[in-house]
Amino acid sequence: MEGAKRIQLNVAVEPIKNIPMTKHITPHLYPVIWLDQAAAINDAGMSKFKNSFWYIQTAFHIGAYSLIAVGGLLIIVGVVCGIIRCRLVSRKKKEAKSMLKTETSPLLTDDNANLSIEGGTLNPHTRA
Repeated sequence: MEGAKRIQLNVAVEPIKNIPMTKHITPHLYPVIWLDQAAAINDAGMSKFKNSFWYIQTAFHIGAYSLIAVGGLLIIVGVVCGIIRCRLVSRKKKEAKSMLKTETSPLLTDDNANLSIEGGTLNPHTRA
């Protein structure tokens, strides 16, 4: 593999109105400095270069897929928690409705009418 970089610095030359000696100059760009740098790498160096970047690239791919998996898992956990919460809320509403039914039912029924108090305790077998 080969690579090169080049840079060049140019100067713009054009006529100046107040200097009569420059009236015959046509505008041009003249190169002042130019640099050229090239490099070549052999096959052993190239394989070492590729291997060093392969590990980094593989680590980034594994990290990206891991983050996607964690995000998916969090979405699933959120959905499950939402379903459980909805079921608990609906169960509490049903319990509250059943509590209202029991609160409006009569406190004394025919079964409770035959109870008597003996010694501070309720005894259903004795009559008052």
